[in-house]
Amino acid sequence: MDFIQHYSGSSGNLYEVIANNGKRLLIDPGVRWIQVQRALKFNLEGIEGCFCSHGHQDHCKSLAAVRRAGIEIYATMTTMKSARVSGRRINVVEGKTLVTAMESFSVYCFDTLHDCEGSLGFVVREKQTGEFLLFATDTKCIRQKFPYTFAIIAIECGYNGPYLAKRVAEGKTNEALAKRLLTSHMEESEALRYLQDFCDLSQCREIHLLHMSADNINKERVVAEYEKELFLEARTIGQK
Repeated sequence: MDFIQHYSGSSGNLYEVIANNGKRLLIDPGVRWIQVQRALKFNLEGIEGCFCSHGHQDHCKSLAAVRRAGIEIYATMTTMKSARVSGRRINVVEGKTLVTAMESFSVYCFDTLHDCEGSLGFVVREKQTGEFLLFATDTKCIRQKFPYTFAIIAIECGYNGPYLAKRVAEGKTNEALAKRLLTSHMEESEALRYLQDFCDLSQCREIHLLHMSADNINKERVVAEYEKELFLEARTIGQK
């Protein structure tokens, strides 16, 4: 199983999960449809479903277009309404929903802690290999401890708390934005704490750091520190 970050951040998101047999899942089509198509090299074959974590535009912008392209979509009813999605190929899920109908994947949906009703994270299992992937973005923390050994973990690492406070004090970051980050997004040390204290990393081969703020965290430093602390490869969008 492979995981690709095509877009990640407040300007738009798009993620792809690829099984060993080439079948795929999409997560959070939060960019324009033409950007989705380009990221996928205009190849929509073998996409078994599209999961959407919540109803903010940077995560659901193209959800309706994905459905019109003939792809099954999975999200809470609140997210469907926010994305103005209706018609066929709609699959309503909630926290603690297990989706098993797909050929190559099963997906467990769990509640996350964000300033958006109906927000979810996902545990993806590739049926052929039995590998597990954890996906959690736009959440203050992860409240669940899962009984799985993850091969891939994709987790939000949105900002660095002390650096954010420094930028607010210097007038470089809006105070209202900073308060929102504190209550609805995962801070660097919280993400690391969850990985160290609540995840079995014995079979994990890579960590993907999601939704990193260009203004409020140093990507290169964090990637290097995570690799040093976890003895794993860490990846993010835009790293050098």
